[in-house]
Amino acid sequence: MRLHDRYVLQLYLKALFFCILALVIIFFLVDLFEKIDDFIDHQARIRDVALFYLYTTPEMARLTLPVSVMLSTILSLGILARQNEIVALLSSGVSMLRLTAPILAVAVGVVGVHALLSELAVPRTNGRMLRVLRVDIEKREPQDARVRHGFVYRGEGDVHYYARTFNTRTRTLRDVTVYRYARGRIVSHIHAETGAWRDGAWEFDNGSYRVFSPDSTGTGVVENVQHFARRRFPELRETPEDLARLGPEPEAMNYLQLRRHVARLRAAGVEVNDYLVDLDTKISYPLTNLILAILGVGLGASKRKTGLLTGVGLTISIAFAYLALAEFSAALGKNESIPPLLAAWLGPLLFGVASIGLFARANR
Repeated sequence: MRLHDRYVLQLYLKALFFCILALVIIFFLVDLFEKIDDFIDHQARIRDVALFYLYTTPEMARLTLPVSVMLSTILSLGILARQNEIVALLSSGVSMLRLTAPILAVAVGVVGVHALLSELAVPRTNGRMLRVLRVDIEKREPQDARVRHGFVYRGEGDVHYYARTFNTRTRTLRDVTVYRYARGRIVSHIHAETGAWRDGAWEFDNGSYRVFSPDSTGTGVVENVQHFARRRFPELRETPEDLARLGPEPEAMNYLQLRRHVARLRAAGVEVNDYLVDLDTKISYPLTNLILAILGVGLGASKRKTGLLTGVGLTISIAFAYLALAEFSAALGKNESIPPLLAAWLGPLLFGVASIGLFARANR
């Protein structure tokens, strides 16, 4: 490694470290001021709030990492320009690509670190953060409690389960209602005081079974009602284990878990467009680090001296523009206005083209 490569690399790594630290602290403070009223209302302990933010740290680092990469790129090149290093190196025949090679190499490494962070660390810490928020701060029962109140479950074949309580140990439901849909219409409805899993099938007590079918004209609906003291419904495929199984929150899923979750929801007839956008974003977002690094090189690689405030202001403006575009395209994708794949990649594509154009101009 040449001397100037080592110098640029050390300068960039120091700037990157302090940018990550500064942005995470700012993120902490902004989020704390936003949530402090809720913490006070729930009489949250300082220990629980501290744990909440401890588990939130990897997510904050993941979200702010692309901005940190771009800010450290512009600041590093600004320092080089103020010291006339860029002029000297370009005059000696070193190209801009060669000069910024250490920065781009680190940016490529950050893409990998970002991907690993998103796949390995963030899902676990987000799951713990959500549990601390729900149980310790908001004083609600855990989602995996033995007795679950206000139970809701969507099964295969567009079947919906609702129950006042579901006891996962005794495998019983109280005040239970089961709807079966077909093409957006209710075709059957079961309501019972209690339900229990006996001999491999659901058995309901003291209830009614309604079946809805088109009338002879095809414009109305005929309802057939059957009351029962006890009745088995072997056509209900979901077992108590299925009902008790909890899929992680989308924030607590990695790419493979989210993809399997999407497959299960599709099999159950659930609209998955929102999840598809999030799934594709898990691939596109880490690449934002390299895109914004190249954009930072294109903007910061100039002979003129760049001040600290100028670099910070420029980075914040571009970061807000990128995030606004990402949110806008994600909303379009979730509303089915554009395909989910395009929604996830629209921001990286547009900013990628702009970054390559600026970098090519700076490299002349």
